[in-house]
Amino acid sequence: MVSRNRIFHTATIGGQCFSGVMLDEGPCLAWGSGADVPIGVAGLRHYVKPPEFFRRKGLQPGWWMVKNHAELRMNLHFFTNADARRLSDEFGIIFMDTDFSPTARQEYFYTSPAWDGLRAWVCAHPRLACKVADDYFTGWRRRIATELDFAASSYSR
Repeated sequence: MVSRNRIFHTATIGGQCFSGVMLDEGPCLAWGSGADVPIGVAGLRHYVKPPEFFRRKGLQPGWWMVKNHAELRMNLHFFTNADARRLSDEFGIIFMDTDFSPTARQEYFYTSPAWDGLRAWVCAHPRLACKVADDYFTGWRRRIATELDFAASSYSR
């Protein structure tokens, strides 16, 4: 169970509640009873034909949230394409059929409502923000500091 003061963004998509949470290793996407994936290495993948390991484990094809390129983290087989697009846009998660370089992943996250929530969370919880790592998403602290410094200098003019 994630502490409320660690949640920086929530959205209900496909009838399910997803949360952006700050775990000890950095910003993560959480869903259901403990399913999570670090945002910096998360991706959405649609399996049409199940790979061999799906058959062995009785898994279903469809939408999946993966870590890195193919590590299965969240079974979203009930998602429609529109649900997948909304989750992607809301949390800045890329589709795995596009450029999945770390830079592309980060830049897309920086355009999402979840990024706005993370920036506000850092302002509200600065001490807690200093204690978490950036194991999977390097550069998010520097980006927030730059954005907040720019915003502060704009107000002082």
